[in-house]
Parts: sequence; C-alpha cells; structure tokens
Amino acid sequence: AVLCGPGGVGKTALALQALSGMQGFEPERALFIEIRSAEPVEDPRLQIIGALARAQGLDRASWGDVLLDDDAIGGTLIDLAEWGGWWVLVDDLHHLPREDSDRLLKLLARYARRSRWVATTRTTPEIAELKPQVLSLAGLDAVALRALALAFVPELPEAEIQRAVEASGGSPWALQQLLA
Repeated sequence: AVLCGPGGVGKTALALQALSGMQGFEPERALFIEIRSAEPVEDPRLQIIGALARAQGLDRASWGDVLLDDDAIGGTLIDLAEWGGWWVLVDDLHHLPREDSDRLLKLLARYARRSRWVATTRTTPEIAELKPQVLSLAGLDAVALRALALAFVPELPEAEIQRAVEASGGSPWALQQLLA
C-alpha cells in the first residue's frame, strides 16, 4: 500500500496504526525504514536489504556480492523480505529521485507476496500495478483542526485558534507546531 499526501497530514501515524491493527501483525517482524533527505541518495533497495539483513542477523559478507548486479539487488530484497515474512514501512519515499522510488514500488507490487509493505510519500505514484493500493490523504478541514486545537490547548482564545487553523494548511502536525 502507498499512502500519499501533503506533509504533516498523518501518513506515517496512519500507517503505523493500521499495521499494528492488522490481523497477523507481529511487532518483532516489523521494520521502519525512513528515507532521509539529508543523507546521500542511495538506492533505496540497498537501504532495505541492509535493514532486512541486519534484522535477520546476516553480516554483509553474506549478501555484499549482490551489489554489483541490478537484478540480484531486486531478487535479494524480495528473498530476504519473503523469507522473514516482514512487515515493512518505508517512510518518506518523496526524498528519492522519482525513478528510484518507482523502481522500488514496481518491484514490491510485482513480487512481494508473504511480506507486507506500506510506503509513505508526498507524491502520487503513477504505477499501474499499484493503482488499487494507493490511498491519497488530504489535509483536515477547519472543523477537525479546531477540535484538535482545543484538545491541544483547551483555554486558547478563539482568535488564536482561528489563526492557527488557517496557518496550518490542513496539517495536524503544523497545527501542533503552531500551538507549541
């Protein structure tokens, strides 16, 4: 599944909540892989292989030779994930070049069967195999944001609530930051 929408609307929180409530979910078989913008751009498949290998107690010598072959990279990623029956959340795919993000999502859509994957991104993937599994999230409306503002700061004057709601752009995260 891919959750897409603007920053701060709760994609990651929704993904974590949904995963933890799914039938068969085992927290000890779950990985959270965050794609960061500040890091040098690395093939996300290699980041995921590294995380899966570490989680399964494999040292780099066991899989290091796959780095030389593009097909082997994809095969190794799927094999490690499927073998372990992992639940993987890949967060913030929008920090990757579009071709890297699309290559990863296509690989998962085509070959992942036993493992379970959720990705979050601010951009909507245009991948035919994924269409049924893409959920676009929008910002919250003013009524919901106002209720959140009152929950965060119950004694907040109405003028400040209105200012924070308007400035948040629909983002619960931005609202919280404005009220902090």
